[in-house]
Amino acid sequence: MTIEIKDGVLYIRGREVFLFGGEVQYFRLRDKNFNEARTYDIWAQTLDQIRKAGMNLVTTYVPWDYHESKRDIYNFIGARNLDHFLSMCYERSLYVQVKPGPYITAEWPHGPRTFGAVPLWLKKEYPETLVRTASGGILSFDPLKSKWGRQCTYMHPIYLERVRLWYNAVASIIIKYIRKKPCVWSLQIDNETNLFWNDHYVVDYSPVAISHYRSFLQKRYGEISNLNKLYRSRYRTFEEVEPPRKPLRCGWRSCADLNQVHIDWYDAGWAYVEEYLLILRGMLEKAGIREPEVLFTTNDTPALTPRLGRKILFWRGSMKNKVGLGTLDSYPRCDPLSRQLDNIPYQTDYAATLTDFYGNRYPMKRGSWVMGAEMQGGIFELPILDVEVKPEASARQVTRAVGSGVKAYAMFVIRQGFNLNNTVYRCQAPIDEHGRASERFNVLARAATGLAVKYGKALNRAEPVDAPVAVLTNRDYQVPLAGARFSTLDFWHTSYGGAYGWLKRSGYLPQMADIKDITLDDMKRWKAVVYLDPGLIGAREAELLLRYVQEGGAIIYMGWPSECDLSGRSSPAHRRWSDILPRRFVLSYRRGTRLTFFIEKQRYNLKTTSIVPVWESPSADSEMFLRLPAGGWAGSFRPIGQGTLIFLCYDFSGVFNTSGLYKLKEEDIAIRRLLAWKIMSRIGIERPMDWSPAKAEVWARRAPDGKLFLFCVNDGDASDVSIRPALPQALGIDANRDYRLHCIYEDKEMPAMTGKQIVEHGIKLQMKKWGSEVVCVEPVER
Repeated sequence: MTIEIKDGVLYIRGREVFLFGGEVQYFRLRDKNFNEARTYDIWAQTLDQIRKAGMNLVTTYVPWDYHESKRDIYNFIGARNLDHFLSMCYERSLYVQVKPGPYITAEWPHGPRTFGAVPLWLKKEYPETLVRTASGGILSFDPLKSKWGRQCTYMHPIYLERVRLWYNAVASIIIKYIRKKPCVWSLQIDNETNLFWNDHYVVDYSPVAISHYRSFLQKRYGEISNLNKLYRSRYRTFEEVEPPRKPLRCGWRSCADLNQVHIDWYDAGWAYVEEYLLILRGMLEKAGIREPEVLFTTNDTPALTPRLGRKILFWRGSMKNKVGLGTLDSYPRCDPLSRQLDNIPYQTDYAATLTDFYGNRYPMKRGSWVMGAEMQGGIFELPILDVEVKPEASARQVTRAVGSGVKAYAMFVIRQGFNLNNTVYRCQAPIDEHGRASERFNVLARAATGLAVKYGKALNRAEPVDAPVAVLTNRDYQVPLAGARFSTLDFWHTSYGGAYGWLKRSGYLPQMADIKDITLDDMKRWKAVVYLDPGLIGAREAELLLRYVQEGGAIIYMGWPSECDLSGRSSPAHRRWSDILPRRFVLSYRRGTRLTFFIEKQRYNLKTTSIVPVWESPSADSEMFLRLPAGGWAGSFRPIGQGTLIFLCYDFSGVFNTSGLYKLKEEDIAIRRLLAWKIMSRIGIERPMDWSPAKAEVWARRAPDGKLFLFCVNDGDASDVSIRPALPQALGIDANRDYRLHCIYEDKEMPAMTGKQIVEHGIKLQMKKWGSEVVCVEPVER
């Protein structure tokens, strides 16, 4: 079996595929008494259900502790017969991604308080391998501190040797289904490897991890005197250096002087993860599993609900793609207290786009291709809290994912099953533990047959009808930084997705990129970029932004004007950058204040969702276009060289990536869209189409064969959505051609239209409350 991603299309053994399916956990889908025949019947029933529904993709973990519950005794028979499960997948022509850990997370083996699947015997026999907290205690992932929550540190040699033996044991089975009965096309290396979803100031302080940290510092600084100068310390050797054990105080009154200590702590953590993952990949290759027979992948999730506020090492795409092609885990509903369908509305959209950007550095990937490795429209069932995942949530996530370029979609999980202690794994799966399919399963079936089976080849090649504008992230802000005026972690959790969502909801489908990984030539592909500034910026990034605007680009800038780098040091680049920004802070409006502001001479009212800082009047060459009460201002255009700086005092976009979006009234969204239109028209960027009402959203992908896919979601009550092409040529609409319109989810034909009718009258689409739909607009011969 040979795997290839060429021109944005995945080929498995030379066959083009669009993958759609989900996680089938054979180790949970079993008879409670581990009866072999009954377990095999459950596997067959489940695989037949998903195959009948038009799905062709199965992903599964392989839990180490399930197969080696006793030292050196590997059990792959009966209900643990991985060979038989993969054989059943092969017989049904299902493509399988295997995930052998060693860590699989997955709330295994006993539910949400456990973190699988390193064997308990290993942790008991070798306590020296266990992760230590900042206070020196043994880490337990379980809030109640049970033995099942204990973990082994990644780089301990005893742990790594046992991983090697585990890989050797399972590799022979996997290889059989790569070569003899080829159905395994991908192997995921570990799972969401980010120091166990724990605060980095809690873990990892084990001797092995601390030794790695000190070695990292020695490589970075060379001489201890160089470190002492930045740390304001008096260490004699690197062996004396102690890691920080609590974060700096952040906020408006904090100081950035000691940030470098904490930046190094985070960077060393990412380096620890990277080295570990590379070792795992090397073990798999020595066991006989290699590319291009399979595609190696890594995975992670881009953001958490801000309510959790955890300082976690997660989603460093530039690092993960050195090990395997980075894939996306997306859980837009991860807040159990939210009463909305989701609480991070644009997580899937912007994260899929950014995942694609990072993946461009992976050698096996050619063209735009993203895998949604764990896609879930909701959240697990939780005690006491009445949490329900609605079918509309699943339809929305499929729409947002496929509409954002996801070409391998794996729902997590397809069917509920049983934990090792026979408790039910309650994850609100589309199929319950008894095999009964819900409406959520019907949603997936309609998407599988409509999107993957019928239109998969066209969607494989479809390109986004986007605008020449990008939202720039900055991975420096994954660290909680003192001296920043705004929370850098909130940028990653909320603001970047908010900026993306604001532009997308306004009709300008943006691209995503990390400013740390692009050059000036890369930036010149876009007419405009959005940059969010917390008040600290690296000298290179400041210089890059300044040169971009001087040479003709437009920067839509929100945040606090930076005058120094992440550690409070200024440079000529910072002074040149800050010279073009407002300099003197005057006052601020509180979060929740209702602002009255003016665009030109028209008055608008808007309730703020964050603090609004007000600056002194901009320079004489600036044009104010947003004014606040009492003569203040909130936005201005300023010519800088050949380009334009658009300065916005207030983050108008952040609310788009919170549950607050659904609380906004129609006119509130319309005002924010109007602001985007005002800015974009000034810098010469047109939106390819418009629609109403503002509670809905429409964007497009265009295939080379002429098919146009309109992806539609509705945030409000049932309504008629009117879609009006503004740039027919960009959409591929020819006034002289006839078009067939097909609603894919409902599998319903709309009245045929001519291109002229589409341009002049638009497309009218009836949308249900919280509904989603994909419309294929296909040219036909007269």
